[in-house]
Amino acid sequence: MRNFFRDVWPVVVIVATIAGAAWNIRGFLTTELATQIAASESRMATRIEATETRLTTQIAASEMRLTAQIAENQAQIAELRRLFVDHLEDHANAR
Repeated sequence: MRNFFRDVWPVVVIVATIAGAAWNIRGFLTTELATQIAASESRMATRIEATETRLTTQIAASEMRLTAQIAENQAQIAELRRLFVDHLEDHANAR
């Protein structure tokens, strides 16, 4: 029995050392990965917010341009109608 313990204890120490190192590495990697994931999520949230702001600004500018173009087109249509009515009146008065 004494020979058994004398022969086995180095193996037990080696296995325990490897297991302890593996446990420490796992803890380190878990912490490191959690930190990197949190940082990545933060960067992504900042980018998303910037993109949403940029898109909101672009949409508002597009809506303003479209509103101005529609108003201009409506004014042109009103002018064309007026010219057409005047033209028809000229024909009617010419008789």
